[in-house]
Amino acid sequence: GKYDNTKSGNIIGEILGLDKGNSRKYLSYLSGGKNNVRTVNNLKAVLDLFDSQQLNEVSNIIKKDIELLTK
Repeated sequence: GKYDNTKSGNIIGEILGLDKGNSRKYLSYLSGGKNNVRTVNNLKAVLDLFDSQQLNEVSNIIKKDIELLTK
C-alpha cells in the first residue's frame, strides 16, 4: 500500500512476463485465490528470486501459497 500501484504492477508484470498494460490488476491478484496471475509457475518464479537473495521469511510465505494452490 505504501508504493505506487502502477510502478509496482509494472515490476510484477516484468518479472512474470505479463502485459504491463494490466499492471494495477496484478496487485489485486497477488493476494487473491486462484487466477491467471497467481499460478504455481508464477509463484515459483517469484520464489526463485527471493530464494536467490536469501529472503527466507518471504520465501516461506510463497512456499505455503504454492502448497495451498496445489491441494
